Amino acid sequence: MKKVFFLLLITTGLVAYKFNQQEFKSLISETKKFYPSEAIQKIGKKINRQIKGKRYPKHSLKDIKSKLSDYYIPVEDIILEWKGREKELAKKLNSINRQTIECLIAQTCGELPEQVSAYMDKNQTREHSKLARSLRALTHLKEADPSIEKDYESLKEALNLKNAQIQNRAIELLVDHDLSQDQFDEILGITGELLPQPSSTALVLLSQTSKSEAQRDEVITKAIELINDTNNQSKAIEVTKRAKHIQMNGEDLEKMSQNTCQLEGHNQKLAQYYLSIAAEGKGKTLTPKC
Repeated sequence: MKKVFFLLLITTGLVAYKFNQQEFKSLISETKKFYPSEAIQKIGKKINRQIKGKRYPKHSLKDIKSKLSDYYIPVEDIILEWKGREKELAKKLNSINRQTIECLIAQTCGELPEQVSAYMDKNQTREHSKLARSLRALTHLKEADPSIEKDYESLKEALNLKNAQIQNRAIELLVDHDLSQDQFDEILGITGELLPQPSSTALVLLSQTSKSEAQRDEVITKAIELINDTNNQSKAIEVTKRAKHIQMNGEDLEKMSQNTCQLEGHNQKLAQYYLSIAAEGKGKTLTPKC
């Protein structure tokens, strides 16, 4: 009885296998009617490229762009590939940055279809992320070697992009001890137009790299101006949050604290709390009269 059952099982399996083979051949035959073999090969190659990823000659501009677009590759790894050739990498990154900034400002980087772009933040595209990573790589290179060249004009243009990461990275690269008075004034003038976090970053860095008492006072005046802007209270909060890193004395903090009286309820309390922490570091207690 067991033998009969076993034979029936094998027979059923063979019939099913034969049927499936015929079905598969039929499916291939039908597919070929609609898609010529050349088309099938092209589709296969395209899928294969997408799976394996595009490969470009090492150290080429396209290779760097491809790796900057691949978020699984840390920028530190890209820099390691250029060990001993960092200045050459910096030049290529500056070139990539110029191209990307130009196309993002002109909005010609490749727009998404209307039905998709309606749900996407136009200031947070893949090109924005690629630029932020490129600027980050350039920051690492400059920290390791201050003689690395920066493209002042294109970095200044990057501040027009309403993306906090990009603005922060651009400010970090722009502001250093080599700034001329004109450049210092120019960046300080732009500070108020930046997003909240980058605007506070700019004030901190300009304060720390200031070369005179006059420049320091200009930074404090700008900080108070931003706190007084009741139309953008999130910027006022960011400025007070970073106040402990801005070079100023107890009197400056007292003056800044009085200006927080214009802020709304919770924002006023939060700003005064941040300023009190900054004052404690200078051995002073603030008493705002609001």
